[in-house]
Amino acid sequence: MLIQGLILAYLYPFYRKDGENPIKRGIQFGLITGIFLYSVSTIANAAKIQVNFMTEWFVVQAAFHIIQFVIAGSLIGLAYREKISSIGKP
Repeated sequence: MLIQGLILAYLYPFYRKDGENPIKRGIQFGLITGIFLYSVSTIANAAKIQVNFMTEWFVVQAAFHIIQFVIAGSLIGLAYREKISSIGKP
């Protein structure tokens, strides 16, 4: 997860837009990347290991990924939020 976080933090500046809500934009970024990583990890693992209740497996994994990437995206968005400059103000 640490490596994922570092990669996501590196990629986020290419996605962000100035002037938008950093948390909202971070959550969007987190969910987009989360969908990609969900497809890579969950579907691949379901094919490799014996899963008795496939529907429950996908639901639990989806919930985990949503929580993980909403939190990660929010934190990344906050880390990259615009700094308010006071230069030139009286």
